[in-house]
Amino acid sequence: MELLQTTSILRKQHEKLAGRVLEVFDLLSPEELSVSKQAIHERNLLSEFMGVLEWHFGMEDELFYPELLKHENTELREMTKRYIEEIGGLKERFAEYNKKWEETDSIKDDADGFVKETRDIFDALSERIQRENNELFVLIETLEQAKL
Repeated sequence: MELLQTTSILRKQHEKLAGRVLEVFDLLSPEELSVSKQAIHERNLLSEFMGVLEWHFGMEDELFYPELLKHENTELREMTKRYIEEIGGLKERFAEYNKKWEETDSIKDDADGFVKETRDIFDALSERIQRENNELFVLIETLEQAKL
């Protein structure tokens, strides 16, 4: 797949992920999450979000980043290596987070902890998305458009 098309697709996925983050954040109230119905709804939103996120990470890992590692531009290859290292850590954090809060009761019983951890990990994801959009994708687009 052409890199410009891929960055366009990934930007759209980032928008979708950002929308899902807002859905999750809308319900981040310890008082509301202490009620089973709200905790169940939040867990369902998280399950949907994790599915989208895992698919996104998979696309980056299997298609996008391997292609960038072969790019002729040294700066892009080096930046890609850094992103691969970072995303591995973020993927692990999300896997641990998802496992920790897998049960509705864990959310309900420690709503304050859930809210704090959710804000922290989603902030890390948002920062990552912004960096990809504003650094990595911009470099790719600049390099690829120079070829046209």
